[in-house]
Amino acid sequence: MKILIVDDDRTSRAFFRRELELGGYDIIESSDGFEAIHAVHEEDVDLVVLDIEMPDMDGYQVCSWLRSEQFSQRFNQKKTGLLPIIFVTSDESLESRLKGFRAGATDFINKGFKQGELLNIVDRLLKPRNVLEGLTALVVDDSRLVRQMVAGMLQEQGMQVFEAVNGQEGYDLLRERVHQIDMVITDLEMPVMKGDELCHKIRKELGLKELPVIFLTAIPDRNVLIDLFKAGANDYLVKPFVKEELIARLKVTKEMLQSLEEEVFERKRVQKDLVETKQIATAHLKAVGRVEFATAALHNVGNVLNSLTVSCAQMDKFLTDSRLNQLLLAVKLIIKNRDRLDDFFKNDPKGVQLPEYFGLISDVLASERQQMVEEIKEMGKKLRLTREIIDIQQRNAKDDKGAGDYDLGELLEEALKVNARLIEAYRVNCQIELEERSGVHVRQVEFTHVLINLIKNAVEAMDKTADPTLTIHADLLDDRFLRLTLADNGQGIAAPDLERLFQG
Repeated sequence: MKILIVDDDRTSRAFFRRELELGGYDIIESSDGFEAIHAVHEEDVDLVVLDIEMPDMDGYQVCSWLRSEQFSQRFNQKKTGLLPIIFVTSDESLESRLKGFRAGATDFINKGFKQGELLNIVDRLLKPRNVLEGLTALVVDDSRLVRQMVAGMLQEQGMQVFEAVNGQEGYDLLRERVHQIDMVITDLEMPVMKGDELCHKIRKELGLKELPVIFLTAIPDRNVLIDLFKAGANDYLVKPFVKEELIARLKVTKEMLQSLEEEVFERKRVQKDLVETKQIATAHLKAVGRVEFATAALHNVGNVLNSLTVSCAQMDKFLTDSRLNQLLLAVKLIIKNRDRLDDFFKNDPKGVQLPEYFGLISDVLASERQQMVEEIKEMGKKLRLTREIIDIQQRNAKDDKGAGDYDLGELLEEALKVNARLIEAYRVNCQIELEERSGVHVRQVEFTHVLINLIKNAVEAMDKTADPTLTIHADLLDDRFLRLTLADNGQGIAAPDLERLFQG
């Protein structure tokens, strides 16, 4: 690949050349803007590193010319997209950045950068890493057309694809090829087994908690989407969607999960070291209890934040690919000919095309705006959901300095909220029966942690129950004690095993 370096300072050009030749790039140089324009006419340039402060013709003017309709048409005949332009400047002001982006800059780097920084930016633009290549996806949808469409999009990224027509077929295929499949893309509404049930079985029965599961749904209802996250979804797309949106979300999801895997591995290593030291383990007993209490809440937060990050990446793509710069160039052309507008619009080849161009670009910009508005609404929903989960955790993350008086109903409500994802996934009917006097004197964190575990165990015990019901009952034994009973209608322990339960 060939890179053009434009700078009036020979030392700077030599420094940039050494940096980029380490990446295997071919380098050509220009000492001013006019040489640069001539160079892009003569050479097949893939990227421009452009100084801003130059005599006669500064970087802004060079960039504007490279973004002109004349050059863009010529470049797009040989390349896909716009020519990447990296501004190198000593001016770190916001005004300079805005002026550069308005001229059409792709990225900025400040002079005096550390070795490797410029090469990293260039590699990111010219050699983007495709995290999807070589992966295998399972596409589950009862529509043959949708399966073929999604499979085609993924195969273009170098992925292998398995297909299933419903959740049950997808589950059976995944169980057989559990070590081959790297992600699942599933429809929500399907016969035999719906997508949310498939996701639940993937998480619960197969124990694949880190396997990316992305939903395709035609239902944009907030409650439905929240239920998807509670079932264990990593992200979702509302039909209809475009290829670029699907690929962008899959890439961001995969990159995030890789980072989380590295972090989890490191945390497990640290935890192992702590457990090996009995004294440290004892000293951190309360902290461990709080961490366990937070795990369920943070799991839900992690799923929502994962999707929020994908939305941010999508917004960044909308802004980066926006046609606004082209509209600004067209407006600049009108301003340049403002003294002869009548002749310009009637006789000039560019002026004659402008009205039709404005009509086309207005439709494109309106579509861009609508996409960004919808994405921002989704981001707002995800932030509100995250705030609700965090509020629960914050109320229970305070230091526990000893036993205190608490309302049992409020403690139960907190424990149920933390287990809400599990309760809804199992479709458990919760019945709570409390005495009017339900005050308890307990250590809040430890007691709530016990409640969370009891509720979790009861819910999981009803995995195969047709109408799972959890009854929580509290009654006064005397003026000093309150008896709390949690009863489920699960299968329970077999009678022979029950008799031997406490035998040595």
